[in-house]
Amino acid sequence: MLSKSIGRRFGFTSCRGATNSFGSNRSSRLLSRSSKGREDDTDDWRKFRAKLVLSEEEQSMNDLPGPQMSEPNLSRFLSEDSEFAESEPLWAHAVPGPEQGGLLIATSMVDAGTSHSLPEHLWQTVIFLLECSPNGSVGLVLNRPTILSLQKTMLRDEMGESRLRASFAENRLYCGGEHKQEIISILHRYDTCGGQLICPGVYLGGHAGAVSAVESMGHDPFTFKFFSGCEMWMKGELEREIEDGLWHCAAASSSLILKNCLNLPVPLYVETLKLMGGKYAAEAARVYEE
Repeated sequence: MLSKSIGRRFGFTSCRGATNSFGSNRSSRLLSRSSKGREDDTDDWRKFRAKLVLSEEEQSMNDLPGPQMSEPNLSRFLSEDSEFAESEPLWAHAVPGPEQGGLLIATSMVDAGTSHSLPEHLWQTVIFLLECSPNGSVGLVLNRPTILSLQKTMLRDEMGESRLRASFAENRLYCGGEHKQEIISILHRYDTCGGQLICPGVYLGGHAGAVSAVESMGHDPFTFKFFSGCEMWMKGELEREIEDGLWHCAAASSSLILKNCLNLPVPLYVETLKLMGGKYAAEAARVYEE
């Protein structure tokens, strides 16, 4: 079981009606970035790093492919949410290790049948890390949509039986992982919903604020993503899996993290590797032909 100091970190809504408060004293420190000015500074730093990485890759690619946009996915994204797609261009690049707000991309060693392999359910997963610390890590699988919409769940919230479910009735539920599947979490881009800032432009939770954003402010309900469950690692587990070559670590734009993954022409797993370029794009080409 994941250490309690990590498990208490987040606030989620239960399918059975109980709201689980995972708040801790560390939250104020970890989330001190949530002021508008600090978020802008951090966002600028992430984007600046991405530009540096791209520049370095362009000088050292040799015969390897550079970062590639999946044009069918981009066309879909522009048609579904043009304002967001144009204001937050898609990007992703490798980073040396896992980081909060970063991605884990499963390597081809998943289900390789060895002691150093991931279970089959993690095949071609892209995981968004909500927490990454020496005590353990928590993440949401971004690319496992289920056949369930929220109106078909037993979802309750702190405001009563039906407001959250009614406001997001047609939203598809994603399988966020194998652990705590009775818990529903929300990812979105709105700083007015009262959620926790995970990385610039990506917020977790704020259930009451999400309902208000749709009912009173007219936000599109499909700009919110709902997840059942999560993936969890105890102290040292994720680091060992990365050392064994089971995960690629990456940073990515908020648009890539929050975009709709339903019926994509190109799987998110492949799209992310192509955006990373180099050996990652070559790996994508080996497993998928667009």
